[in-house]
Amino acid sequence: MSTPLTNVFNEQVATDIKKKTAFALDMKAQRGMFIGSRAPFGYQKSEEEFGQILPDSEAASIVQSIFKLFADRMGITAIVRYLNENSIPTPIQYARANGLTGNYDDGNGSWN
Repeated sequence: MSTPLTNVFNEQVATDIKKKTAFALDMKAQRGMFIGSRAPFGYQKSEEEFGQILPDSEAASIVQSIFKLFADRMGITAIVRYLNENSIPTPIQYARANGLTGNYDDGNGSWN
């Protein structure tokens, strides 16, 4: 009899934690804080202020060149070919070269 009661209690606690976590993340996002684990390509997490991201000048230049190529009416396939032919590092290659550790899928090492 006590095992089913314990299971119900544990289920309720897990549901409560899930709701509180979602609420906390929602509040941070509403305040404009970055809540991801890794900053998007072209940005880096601020070491001084938690929840803030800053432009990464080197990666941002790659992103800007991609946007410029697209604005100049180059197609996606041609952009990918350009990036691969010019040995532009993919986002994961760039992150690894700048100290990223962890179990991330490297793909085949090419832009796609």
